[in-house]
Amino acid sequence: METKRHNAVMLPLWDCMGVMVAGSTWEKDTLLLAPSAVQEEEFKKRTAKKKRLQRYAEVLERDNDKEEMKAFGRRCNAALRHLATFLTLIQYSKDEGLKCGLSMFRKCLKEPWVSKEWDFIRRWVARQAKDYDNLAIALTIGRSNKGWYSLRCLAVGNDEEVTPFVFSLWRYLVKKRQWKNKAIRIEEDSSRLFKYYQSRDLDTYTDELFEVFRTSLMLHHRTFKNHKAVEILENKAVAIENDYLVSARHLNYNSPSGVALCSFVTCDDEIEDIFPVVNYSNEDELEDLDGIDN
Repeated sequence: METKRHNAVMLPLWDCMGVMVAGSTWEKDTLLLAPSAVQEEEFKKRTAKKKRLQRYAEVLERDNDKEEMKAFGRRCNAALRHLATFLTLIQYSKDEGLKCGLSMFRKCLKEPWVSKEWDFIRRWVARQAKDYDNLAIALTIGRSNKGWYSLRCLAVGNDEEVTPFVFSLWRYLVKKRQWKNKAIRIEEDSSRLFKYYQSRDLDTYTDELFEVFRTSLMLHHRTFKNHKAVEILENKAVAIENDYLVSARHLNYNSPSGVALCSFVTCDDEIEDIFPVVNYSNEDELEDLDGIDN
């Protein structure tokens, strides 16, 4: 029997809402630490446009314009994929009775230094991850106002692996790379963030999505996932036959970035129909923002 190739896959979030991407797999080669020469050249061509949007984003955040911040965050490939990644891995930890370690760090950086800082952190985590075969690890970098950057970190697995990894990560980021963490104890930070990610109101994540949108304007990869995290995400992704939301850019309401925040209807546990959550029409200025997946 011939195996049918699926046009798109989706990670469900909650209440029949999900994030859908074109293609047969959810992952798009996210484990590479450096872009190819072709990607680098394309990145340079789009620099002027992205810098203009970055200046505009700085104003939006300074003025606390939540509606505009929400609009950009919900149309950004990197931001939506980040949120789907974290929510899926957290739900997996609950379903499997595993420990979930969460932490968030902040650091003020000059823009030219951000790429190197992010590379150092990803390389360190990639090396550490080799010692934890059953640990799912994900980190996302975001940008906020006045040169401040955030690191959202997640580890899912057995307690005997999560605890030492989270402690090592905290020590590396705080002691060696001078990132800041507000929590007095690591457990307090993890508990607070775990409660935060239980929200089923997309507005809760406006600032987070907007921060990742801002790093999508300057970095090729905004979210790092190790092999175990990728494996879990692929197993949780639902195959979609109809991919009109992510492949037909010429149609009104469709996503120009190849991703779709969508709602879906099920029948007998099968997805029967899919609808866009936001209006993606006339989004020319966002069309090239996420040609390189996170």
